[in-house]
Amino acid sequence: MVDIVDIVTFLVKLSGEHPQPDEGGWNFKLVFDDNIHFAKTPIKEIADISQRNPFVTVPKGTKLSEVVHTLALGAERGVHRACVVDENGQVESIVTQSGIINFLYNRLNHLSDPKLEQTVEQLKLGLKPVISVNCREKTLDALRVLHKERISGVAVLNDDGTLLTNFSGQDLKVLLSQDPILHLDAIQFQKLLIPLQQFISLAANMDAPANVRSPIFIAHQHETLRNIIGKLSTMHCHRLFVSDESRKPLGVIALRDVLEVICQS
Repeated sequence: MVDIVDIVTFLVKLSGEHPQPDEGGWNFKLVFDDNIHFAKTPIKEIADISQRNPFVTVPKGTKLSEVVHTLALGAERGVHRACVVDENGQVESIVTQSGIINFLYNRLNHLSDPKLEQTVEQLKLGLKPVISVNCREKTLDALRVLHKERISGVAVLNDDGTLLTNFSGQDLKVLLSQDPILHLDAIQFQKLLIPLQQFISLAANMDAPANVRSPIFIAHQHETLRNIIGKLSTMHCHRLFVSDESRKPLGVIALRDVLEVICQS
C-alpha cells in the first residue's frame, strides 16, 4: 500500500541523492529533469518504502474487536488501515484507524464502558514524548524529521517553546491544492525550502480545503476518553498534543493509543 508517509520517505531519499547545499538541501530542477526519478518512478517502487504501511487483510466476517486489535497492535506498532477481503481475496473495502474512531464517536451515547469517563492522566495517555521542530526550520528539514523518527506528524513550536501548529505529510497536499490536474514541477517543490511558519501561513492564506491545513489540536490531562474520542473524530485529526495551561507540550495522543486502550477493555 502507499500513503503520504511513503511519499515523504521517497522525497527525503531524493533530497539526499541530489544535494544542493547553497539552497539548503535539494536541487529540485535536477530531480525533475532526471527521468529515473519522481514522475518516472513506478508506484510499486514506493509502495511501503517507509516500511510502515504493510498490506494487511482481514476477512469480511472478522469481528470488529479483532480488527481494532489489528489496527492497534498488529505489525508490532499497529497498522493504519486494513483491507477487507471476500472469500476470493478481492478487496471490498478498507477499515482505518480514524474510521474506527468515527464509528465509536457516532455511538458514544450508547456506550457505557467505565474507561470512557476516565481521564487522560488516569489512563496514562499522552506519555509519549513530543517530537517537535521550530517554526523557523525549513519545511524540508521537518520532512526529514518525520522520516528519521518514523512518524507521520510533529508539533511546530514558537521560539518560546509553546505550540504553534501541527505539521504532517498531509500538508504536502498544499503543493497540489491550486492545480486540479495535480501538476507538480520544481517551482512547486521549491516551497519546501521556505521556513515552516511561512509554509503554514501560505496554506492558511490559500483558498484550500480545511482538511489541507494543519491547525493545532490540544488536549489536557483532565479530559476524559469520551472527550478525546470526540475531538479526534469531530476535528478530523490523527493526534492530540497534551499541553499545560501555557500551551507547552507535555505529550501526544495518537489514534493508535486510543485504540490500544479500547483493546484493553
